[in-house]
Amino acid sequence: MTGWIDKANEKAIAAEAGTALLAAQTVASEDYGLGGTDAGDYTDATKTDLGDLADDIPGTVTFSAIDGVVTSLSYANGDKDASYDGTDWTY
Repeated sequence: MTGWIDKANEKAIAAEAGTALLAAQTVASEDYGLGGTDAGDYTDATKTDLGDLADDIPGTVTFSAIDGVVTSLSYANGDKDASYDGTDWTY
């Protein structure tokens, strides 16, 4: 039974973190599209940088992006967390 609960918790954090990544990528891409110096670059950005997109994200988010592409993201909600390194997730 415990294994099933752990799997369900991992799926829940994966869905929440995926939403956070989508929001971060949207913000970075839009900023990059506007141009200017360092457009689309973020270092240790937080949930507040996501604006209205943060409304659907229950946990905390920190991300970095270069040229409009998210290169890393950390997500936490309670005792659950997830990390994205630009290609793979760790839960």
